[in-house]
Amino acid sequence: MCPVGAFARPEVDNASKGRDIRHRIEHARRKRVNVRTDQVRHTLDFFGDLDLLRPEDARQIFWLFAPDFPFRAQLEAADSIHAHVKIADTALLARDAILNAGGRPESDQAGYVKYVFTCGINMIFSSIPVAEDDRLPDAAGVSRPFLDHAGIDIRSTAGDARRRFAAMTDTALRAGWRHVAQGGPGRAVHCCHTEIGEKHWAFPPAVLRSWSRPLEFAFGPLVIHAGKIGCDLRPIDPAHPRAGEAACCSPDDPPAKTCCAATGCDAPTQDERRTQRAVA
Repeated sequence: MCPVGAFARPEVDNASKGRDIRHRIEHARRKRVNVRTDQVRHTLDFFGDLDLLRPEDARQIFWLFAPDFPFRAQLEAADSIHAHVKIADTALLARDAILNAGGRPESDQAGYVKYVFTCGINMIFSSIPVAEDDRLPDAAGVSRPFLDHAGIDIRSTAGDARRRFAAMTDTALRAGWRHVAQGGPGRAVHCCHTEIGEKHWAFPPAVLRSWSRPLEFAFGPLVIHAGKIGCDLRPIDPAHPRAGEAACCSPDDPPAKTCCAATGCDAPTQDERRTQRAVA
């Protein structure tokens, strides 16, 4: 479904020109988006046909490529984007159909499945709690499937990519988005069996009609472990009226028995390991 594209690196036959050529390669790579938008549309339509993605959620995902998307600079630095969809039961996924459509399973755990497509979109499906919202007592259920969040994956840690990732916070501030940070130097972000260096989360202003879900910015190489190594849940919107009830449990509480279980979290607490900045 997603044809493989390639970016050719010119050969360097003169060491004195190597630095300039590498600079131009990096500049050209950052000016293009590593995601095939036409093929992303086909992929989203495919999952819509499987009743795994609502039409309104597909429209929201495609807004990431719109001219008025405020985080274009971060998208240009991304190796991929992802959509995380909550469904009733991952055991019921049409795995053969997804494989035949070009999906490569990067992770297939109980309640959490991730498929990678060569056009640059990764589709994640989960039926376990993965967000602080899931910890809210007596929270009203949402009909599934629904888009929990989308993400922009910046795997390079080179200078330009790092600057673009860091600039996301100022962009969010100017555009009226709320912001939550996770991880950073000396503290990676762990979600179930995966690890990444740092994340920013952006929550849209209420007046925005094109997008209504959390948006993740993941920075650094993705490390996949054989077993569960932690549970940094997707943060709740700081503006949520019940945000204080969704905080991760204290270090004295027992760790989660299952991946991202709603009954416990690994120490330290979310409040201790993240910096929040609410944008008016």
